[in-house]
Formats: sequence, structure tokens, C-alpha cells
Amino acid sequence: MIRYIKFLLVNFFITIILLYMVEFSFAAYNHIKGNQVIKPFFNNFIETELSEIALNAPEHPCIEMKTDVLLNYVHNHRDKCEIKDGYIYDEYVLYNFNESNEKIILTLGGSTTSGYYQHYAHGETYPYLLGKISSREYSVINGGVGGYQSLQDLYKYLRDGPRFQNVEYVISLTGINELPDKHGLNSIRRLQYPFLSSTQFYMNFNQIWVDKRVSSNPVLLHLKRFFPNFMSSIIKTTPKIQDKKFKGNATKLEGKKIFKYIDAADRWQVNMERLNALVELNGSKFFAFLQPTMGLPGIQSTPKPGSKDFKLYETMSDNYLERIQSLYSELVIRCKMLDFCIDISNIAPPSGNNYYNARHHNANGNKIIAEHIWEILKKDKIKKNSS
Repeated sequence: MIRYIKFLLVNFFITIILLYMVEFSFAAYNHIKGNQVIKPFFNNFIETELSEIALNAPEHPCIEMKTDVLLNYVHNHRDKCEIKDGYIYDEYVLYNFNESNEKIILTLGGSTTSGYYQHYAHGETYPYLLGKISSREYSVINGGVGGYQSLQDLYKYLRDGPRFQNVEYVISLTGINELPDKHGLNSIRRLQYPFLSSTQFYMNFNQIWVDKRVSSNPVLLHLKRFFPNFMSSIIKTTPKIQDKKFKGNATKLEGKKIFKYIDAADRWQVNMERLNALVELNGSKFFAFLQPTMGLPGIQSTPKPGSKDFKLYETMSDNYLERIQSLYSELVIRCKMLDFCIDISNIAPPSGNNYYNARHHNANGNKIIAEHIWEILKKDKIKKNSS
């Protein structure tokens, strides 16, 4: 009996070691590819729910998502996400620092905008800080969602824009999520489904429902808790397999020359132009701000030596730097062509302590972004009043 128990224990520990070797391999792969490396949530069971570790947990109501047929996914907050100085209203976060304000600034974007993500900058996002700065004149409604591209910004406003009252400005902080392969392999997406995500295309083609909730399967939830990089890669594999399956069909489309190629920067420009037109139709003013991010050529790649930002910069892979710089070389050109687009990619640089991680600013960086955007809005307001 003792030998049997010993045999089981030895094999159990060997299995755990092998699994963590696999987990380490996937973490290393993510680092090399420039993807986010996720830390295992060992301490979730002993930390309080308000701790930073708990706030980073994928099943946390401020983090967890669910499937949406139009937007790919939306927050699955279950009315349990606590927002710093804000209120959840439908799928939006409202910062109403002055209840007498009727005029609204609506913000769109990804995780750098999202009001739900309380683990970045302790909830002090740029819309939160913009709400404080502009509180004498405006309330801010935050529609940002982690991972959203210009495509989701467009669809979200298409769906909800006419529902809002008294929106004077619509803002999209945009750029870093436009990486070509983020919502499907670009080699397929550029021709087959440039204005869908891989999950949406997968569901449409196969007529099946993809459940994107983390907590829908308790076993997967706990596996993802301890093997996050491995499980995330497995979960993301299904749409990627579908992408490869459609290469043959994409080749046929190429041969017939029915559709043109629409690459990442082209998709961004089309989405922004459509979004601007929709905002104008609703009587509001639109601004697309090409967002700052670490690793861009120039000031964003010259962190202060020995600082916190310098240490974050050193974690960035060469592959990611090449991809983000290549993307922005195109986005900067297109932004200059659009009269509603303002390139602010050089502000809030890694001058010491402006970043939370390589892709997200902390409260210091967000304050710089909020103040810069507010100055632009004030100048536009003066210009409108004088004309």
C-alpha cells in the first residue's frame, strides 16, 4: 500500500513538473513573439479580493468577458465590478464628478481606455482623469474595452451612438491594438474577413456559438489560474485552426480578384473614417488620438536609465518592437491624412515612472495623456465659439 501511494505521489509530482515545463515553454514563446506573458495566480486563494493579484484574475468581474455577436465580446461584470469614483451603466462607465453637467464626452478604445480595468493605474485611467479635469463642463462616459480595435469602436458607436443624449465629443484613443494578427491571421483576414474578428467569422461560417466566458467551465478556470500561458494558447487555437482552413478559399478569391487586400493600417483608416462620419451624423465632434506606447522610435524608446520605465522597456521582445514600429510607421502617415486625427504618440514617454507595463501607462502617464487631450478639446471649443 505504501509503495502504491509512493508511486502515485512520485508520478503526480513528475506530471506537475512536466506541465510547468510546458507552461514555461508557452511563456517563453509569448515573450519571443511579443505577446503578454501571464503570471500564474498562485496567491489568489490567500489574497483579498481587492488585491492586485485578484484584480488581475481572468474570472474577476472587472476583467471577465462574454461573447457578443456584434462586438466579439463585452464585459461580463455581473454587477459586481467596483469602479473607482464611477458607476456602471449598461456596458459603460460613467464619471460624473459634477452632477449638474449635461454635456458629455464619450471615450472609446481598448485596455488603455477601459474603465473596468481597475488593475491598471488603480482605476485612474485617462478618461477618469479627463473627467476630473473637465468636471466644470462635462461628464465623461467611458466605453473602452480591453482588446478592442478600431473595428469594435466603430460597431459600438454604430449600435449605441444615437442612444446618447448631449454628447459633444467622441474620442477614440487608438493604435496599439491594430497589430495585424490580433483578431485573426492577417494573411487570411486581409482578404477573407477584414471587418470581422476571427471568432465572429468562425461562428458565422460554422453556425456554432463560441462561449468566451472564463468561468463557464470550472475545470478550465482553475487550469488557467495555474497554467495561464498554456491554457490561453489552447483557447486561442480554435479560431487560428479555422484561419488555416480558409487559406484555400482565400487563394480562390485572390485568383478571381473580386476583393482587394485590406491590411491592418488600411482597416484602421476605413474604421476611423466611418466612425467620424457616424459621429457627425449624430451632431457630435470626433477626435481619433494616435496613442503613445513604449517602444516607438525616438522618445518612446529612450527610457531613463535605471528607472522603473527602463526595467519595463528591457522586458520588450525584439519581435514585438519590430511589429509595433512597423504598424505605427503606417498609422502615422494615415493619421496625417485625416483632419480629425491627432498624433500624440510621443507624449508621456518612459521618462522614469509613466508606465504600468510596456503597453499601459500608470496614473502618472494617464494624467499627461488626459491633460493633453483636454487642451486640444478646449482649443476646439474656443475655435467653435469664435466662428
